[in-house]
Amino acid sequence: MEDNNELFAFMESIRQQENAGGDYLKEHKPTYTMTEQGLKLVQARGAYGILDINWDAWSKQAGYEGADWRIPVIQDIVAANKLTEYFNTYGSWDLVAVAWYGGPGAADDAVAGGMEAVADIGNIEEFGPDIQTYTNSVMDMYSKELEKPQPNVNVQTYAEMRNKDKFFSNAYNPKGEILDAPNNNVMKLSSPDYTLLNREVVPADDTIAKYGAEIISELTPNRKDIAFEVPEGAE
Repeated sequence: MEDNNELFAFMESIRQQENAGGDYLKEHKPTYTMTEQGLKLVQARGAYGILDINWDAWSKQAGYEGADWRIPVIQDIVAANKLTEYFNTYGSWDLVAVAWYGGPGAADDAVAGGMEAVADIGNIEEFGPDIQTYTNSVMDMYSKELEKPQPNVNVQTYAEMRNKDKFFSNAYNPKGEILDAPNNNVMKLSSPDYTLLNREVVPADDTIAKYGAEIISELTPNRKDIAFEVPEGAE
């Protein structure tokens, strides 16, 4: 079993820093920032404050291409994947905090010139604390979280454990495919073969299932192979 004690503690510190505990549906204030494609309006979203312009690429890297950012389990997995990448690149969690807040360029500058080289710089959205203040806050929370027991599980299991009480949180495998229904068998797949892609969601014969199917359809706009049927008699 993989020991991710440091990673899980750091993820919690980022959630606390970004929105005081992890509101997976939080949408931060949009702002303009300079990107490789010029000036763009960007928005940080979710429990980790992932920028909308990064989500598509980051979710694809994590194995969830086309996934909607509002799915808590996938947010956890995407964040864990990118944070691990940063740690493997920079070798310390304080530099991961710099990269998360100010971008990899800021972390590269910190490697080259020390933390003082980026201390007074703000994040790429140009509001909020400077990098030094942000990093100090994250690392303070990280040291406290590290003292708490963390589950000795892989990232996928950790994400599912954290979100087991959220609707449809366990309905995705690492490839982003819908696998099964949540609690009480509200809805089922027309095929038990998880390798098939030409499946349709078959709602149970009640109104709740009708809306559940609509939710899945809304959250997976790129999955044209998934459709829902309104149960007979449901409005």
